[in-house]
Amino acid sequence: MIRLVSCIKRKQGITPAEFQKYWDDPQFQALINSMASTVNAIRGVKYRTLHVEANALAQQLRETEVEPFDGTIEYWWKSAQDFQGLLATHETTQALKEMKTFQEQFVDSANCSVFFTESD
Repeated sequence: MIRLVSCIKRKQGITPAEFQKYWDDPQFQALINSMASTVNAIRGVKYRTLHVEANALAQQLRETEVEPFDGTIEYWWKSAQDFQGLLATHETTQALKEMKTFQEQFVDSANCSVFFTESD
């Protein structure tokens, strides 16, 4: 299984509650679904970070002071061949542009991260 993982940070000045409002917006879910369809992903899913005390304990146990991301978005494929060539198409470029325009309202893109992972 191949996954594209996007780790999302909210913009400065955006509260967790405001972030959640954007995150839960049906337009945002529609953009994620559209992107998944455009790149032939078998799944496109978003996860919002829980603001719970256990985060502080986990950070202490891991000896990290880095704040957690506010959410993640994942797209899944069965193999790399399933998305080869799709990331550079006009359709994908357009879907990314629409996603970026929506996210500019609440996402700090410069402090986000994106990468591919693989599992057996």
